[in-house]
Amino acid sequence: MSRRRTRVAARRASEQMARMATELTLARSTLALSIPAVARRAGVDRATVVRAEAGSPSMEVSTLAAVMTAVGLDLVLTAYPGQTVRLNDSGQMLL
Repeated sequence: MSRRRTRVAARRASEQMARMATELTLARSTLALSIPAVARRAGVDRATVVRAEAGSPSMEVSTLAAVMTAVGLDLVLTAYPGQTVRLNDSGQMLL
């Protein structure tokens, strides 16, 4: 993967996690749950909940799903078509 693609992927991951972190924090505060209470419900440490609310893009999906479930949210991952593949020459267009 090129460095540019890596940077783009890292930026997209950060953006997605920031949105999920906002939803998580809103749900926790709506339920009036403390971070330790969410951690107990999710079976993780408090630091993990703090990382999730901070939008850490390096969290495991299963861990994030447990934290989201603890505040009544369902984590759903969906893949959408991204940019189309660039053709290097006209010969590829014939394929």
